[in-house]
Amino acid sequence: MVEMSSRVHYVRIKKYWECYSEGTQAVHRNILRRIVSAMIKSGVLDPTANSCLSALQDENTVAAALDFVHNRACLGDLAWSTAKITATHLPCILERNGIHLPNLRAMIAEVKEFRHNATEGEMPEEAKEFCRALIERPTMLADFGTAHLALRTEADSIICRARAEKRRMTALEKAHVRQLGTVALFCAIETGWTCHALVPPQVLV
Repeated sequence: MVEMSSRVHYVRIKKYWECYSEGTQAVHRNILRRIVSAMIKSGVLDPTANSCLSALQDENTVAAALDFVHNRACLGDLAWSTAKITATHLPCILERNGIHLPNLRAMIAEVKEFRHNATEGEMPEEAKEFCRALIERPTMLADFGTAHLALRTEADSIICRARAEKRRMTALEKAHVRQLGTVALFCAIETGWTCHALVPPQVLV
């Protein structure tokens, strides 16, 4: 089911599916496990069942599982952010597997805790301390503002090595450069140093 839910686009010429990243696939896997576990613990799914597919196709059973997840969050046994991600992502995961529950999205939308987390707008204490340090310690601010340069330098070294050896970069090297460049650019955008993070355009084609 995770393999199906992670498919984004089918590339006809290459005859393969472009998929979400492994991180997103892990999120989908955890959501499905959490829902199936909730079904078992709430008594709507027999733990000895050979399959959970029929349970996932039953709107009432899925609603009972989400109620269990909601109650866990209310008791503090589950983070509200986790409960919210579980509820909001579940319809898409099911639909990508051909399971369409007409009222599921509406039922989820009715639960205000799944729409908004009271603590979402509050900055975590760790983030507050980090921001204070950026203001109070000039050297830390300088290091933070130029952190992307290490990534840019690493990407450049791969490009330069290939040029020195008078060869084209391998597919793996190109992928590595793109990864480094993407992260460097994101960091630079966040810190206002975009021009220093740019990877040579020929790498991106």
